[in-house]
Amino acid sequence: MRQATDNMSDMALFVAVADQGSISQAARALGLPRSTISRHLKELEERLRVTLIQRTTRKLRLTEAGRIYHQRCKEILAAIARAEAEVSELDVEVGGVLRVGVPSGIGTEWFQEQIGEFFRVYPEIRLELITDHRIRDIHDEDLDLVIVRGPLPDSLLISRRMAPADLLCVASPRYLAAAPPLESPADLRAHRCMIALHEELNGDRWPLLSGESVQITPCFATNDMHYLREALLAGSGVALIPWISVLEEVSAGILTPVLVESVGARGGHYYCVYAPESRHVTKVSATVEFLVDFFARHFGRHTPPWVRG
Repeated sequence: MRQATDNMSDMALFVAVADQGSISQAARALGLPRSTISRHLKELEERLRVTLIQRTTRKLRLTEAGRIYHQRCKEILAAIARAEAEVSELDVEVGGVLRVGVPSGIGTEWFQEQIGEFFRVYPEIRLELITDHRIRDIHDEDLDLVIVRGPLPDSLLISRRMAPADLLCVASPRYLAAAPPLESPADLRAHRCMIALHEELNGDRWPLLSGESVQITPCFATNDMHYLREALLAGSGVALIPWISVLEEVSAGILTPVLVESVGARGGHYYCVYAPESRHVTKVSATVEFLVDFFARHFGRHTPPWVRG
């Protein structure tokens, strides 16, 4: 590593001498002793085993090898300067490609308003939204940021609490009007239950607030929360779903919470998660702050069904 650093320094000194036309002028421009530059040039020529500069009493002249080496050194030094400038801009400019992983179990409807506002604030960011039913790995998937439901699987990652992740049992008024009574968890056995295929809701048992669970018989299963939501709106059955995915419909009376006091899960949260090395990358930190602020404003307008008097 030290040899590579020394080589870069010798390149820079050689380019300075060639551009200035003399060792003395290069020494003044760089603020170095003339003897230091002369010594490095001699060592450089010895290492390369070629003569780069023909020295006369009046001026210096590049040899053919010197002209080729001068051109290549300038290209290398310019490339290094560009690389350093690009990396430095990451800390000051909010732009470039931003890859965000979102589990499909969260749902996409709540991104609609958010994405429009995001692009108005950060028009220079190119957003790549990667959805899947699996918890995404930041490094394996080359993601800048992931949204997950806690607890976090990797404590080495940095996380910010973003939004509530409570699970709520809901159905449409049309379905409930034609279905058997639904007054206790045991009544679910007589209902058309629809499930989301991801880690926490997958299977034939739904969690109870008591810490136990109730067995259900699924009639429909999907790994995409959009289709589960559409099935609910179509009156196809009852589902256990993140409140975040249906809060607008619940507030408007389009979907009705059921078994609020017994079925579901409370107290969970969604988190923005990113690698420690990304905390100084402006596009990542700015996006995290945007998400936290957006959902604080968004959910502040809605009262959860389980806290209504």
